[in-house]
Amino acid sequence: MSELSCRAARLHRLAGSITVLLALTVSCTEEAFLNLTTALGTGQVNSRGVVTVQFVNNTPFRAIFTVATFSFLDQFAAPNDVVQFADGQDDTRLLEGNSVEGPDTFTCDRVLSIGGARMIHQIRATDSDEGLDEDALRPGVGFSNAVIGDPLATLPTEGTAEPLDILQGAEFPCEAQIIITFEQDSASPGGFRIDRQVILPP
Repeated sequence: MSELSCRAARLHRLAGSITVLLALTVSCTEEAFLNLTTALGTGQVNSRGVVTVQFVNNTPFRAIFTVATFSFLDQFAAPNDVVQFADGQDDTRLLEGNSVEGPDTFTCDRVLSIGGARMIHQIRATDSDEGLDEDALRPGVGFSNAVIGDPLATLPTEGTAEPLDILQGAEFPCEAQIIITFEQDSASPGGFRIDRQVILPP
């Protein structure tokens, strides 16, 4: 890569970060400040923290979604520890109705995302989508009542839940445990919702 190309890439990266910073600042100054400045480590030198996540499906239907942690600040960084729940095939996992999965451990980063559009964009932009399930790589969470093996098994036959992005620093600290619960809710868009409970580290 030429020096000019390198400079252009750095400027593009900086412009993207500034855009994100401005958007966060305008939307919610205190939340944005905490999200951007809270340490990601454990207090030890060169030590990155983690967050553990448990998934509770209180609906009678299979949940289909992608979850990962990532940073708004670096649009060229691939999301961490991508996990997909679909039909249990091709490295995906199953979260059937009325079941629990996890806890799973994720690298602590600025955002824990369940089906978030920005997370999915960064997965694709960094070419990290190879081998991933396309049905699960959609914004939000889908719920299917089709049996495993049916072409509709990973499609939202029963409805969807809106995506959920949880901000590190503002809504959870590193080393926390987060319980994600899926509920049927006729008042929510798509007929389902995502609840969260954050258990602080000791």
